[in-house]
Amino acid sequence: MSDPRFAIYADRRENWGSLMERVEAWSRNVTTAKCLAALNEHGVPSSAYRTVAEALRDPQLAHRGALAEVEDGGGSFKVLNLPFRMSGARVSAAKRMSTLGEHTRAYLRETGLSDDEIAAFAGKPPIAARG
Repeated sequence: MSDPRFAIYADRRENWGSLMERVEAWSRNVTTAKCLAALNEHGVPSSAYRTVAEALRDPQLAHRGALAEVEDGGGSFKVLNLPFRMSGARVSAAKRMSTLGEHTRAYLRETGLSDDEIAAFAGKPPIAARG
């Protein structure tokens, strides 16, 4: 803060490139934990960059119920739940997801197409000809 180029917000914005060069040079020489502790000590909002795997292991995600286990025809996987909560309402991902094309035939029938017309979409012979 002793450098006049960074003393006030407007000057920091004007000299942002130089400021970030200094911050990055300093942060390369300390551990992530020490970097975060120093920034926190001076009231600078910050967090570490994490890999996806590291972020997914964050205990806060489990505590908030941020991820849901979902299953489809290929197996199970995790998806993000909606981030908001409402009192008296359960808001979360469904336990099972449709596989690609699972309901296509039913939806096409609802539009009024015959089985033969639906088969034509897939390049298959009419149902009667498959006998």
